[in-house]
Amino acid sequence: MNASHGESLSVGFVNRQFAIRLGPGTETAMAPVLRFLAPHFRIRPAAAASSAPISPLIEFEPYDAWERPADDGEPTLVREVTDPTRNVWGRRWRRDGRTLIHIPSSTTVLDLADDATHAVVYVSPRSKHHASDFLRDVAWELVAGDGSFTHAAAVSTDDGVIAIVGNKGAGKTTTAIEFMRSGADFFTGDVLFLAHNDNSCHSFPDYPHVGWGTLRINSELAAAARRHGLEPASDSTKVFLPHDIYQTALGVAQGRSPLPLRVVVAPQVAEPGAARIVECRSPDIVEPMSRETTRAGEGWESFVRLLRSGTAPAVSPVFQQAMWFRRPGRGHPPAGQVAAVLGRRYRRQ
Repeated sequence: MNASHGESLSVGFVNRQFAIRLGPGTETAMAPVLRFLAPHFRIRPAAAASSAPISPLIEFEPYDAWERPADDGEPTLVREVTDPTRNVWGRRWRRDGRTLIHIPSSTTVLDLADDATHAVVYVSPRSKHHASDFLRDVAWELVAGDGSFTHAAAVSTDDGVIAIVGNKGAGKTTTAIEFMRSGADFFTGDVLFLAHNDNSCHSFPDYPHVGWGTLRINSELAAAARRHGLEPASDSTKVFLPHDIYQTALGVAQGRSPLPLRVVVAPQVAEPGAARIVECRSPDIVEPMSRETTRAGEGWESFVRLLRSGTAPAVSPVFQQAMWFRRPGRGHPPAGQVAAVLGRRYRRQ
């Protein structure tokens, strides 16, 4: 395909980058994808990219330009989730050194070179999530050996990141919102990357996955969820919200990335007693994350796994060096304790 027929961009994350090319007719489909990635990845014209290697090349074309093979191919798992009834399936073909994956639910097609140097993604206005997932997975594998991914929400101040860690239901989102209401910026909702060469903290794009219990006590977020067609359910039911929900509903800024890790907070909102924040020793609750979304050999796994830069290491020792706090109890912690963690003395108006 001729580069002059579309816009060529470089997408960078940490110290790695890859190239994308937007074909004519893909502007509408790709606009929300680029808005989703832009706060976390470096997206710029290819001519302005650094001299570091750029691989792979991913080209985007309109879905209508795809020519479906004559045969039906075979089923392939595109996205595997906890509830098997909600797994996403597609059809797969292998031929001429390439793998073709059709995802009917989002009218998206991936045409992937078996050596992982090139891909063509055919997109439609419904492709937002799968196109985003594919580009996120490419970036994840490119930096997988350069640091550690950790399951954490995070907010930031001018001088560093406050990571919020804990098991499912511990209160990570609740605590992050408390900090944002007290002046912190949003940094990342679910995934934090710590680079080992300079101990820098990087945000990673995701869609907030928030329980209705948390939404109910934050009326602006609950109203925003309803405006997006989400219906209230039990407090434990989680829903995916727009990636910029905190910015649009709460007026919170997006924290710049990267920043150093300064503080780690371990919430446990189900513990008895009033909410409080207390200093503690580093609890052993931080574990490295792996990116396993489909079974080996299915979906686009074989493509992105070839991009891995090395063996993913253990959790960064920076977590042990940071100042640690616990946040047990129900309700809101005292404002002075929140301000002490943030290192600021003002509340967002």
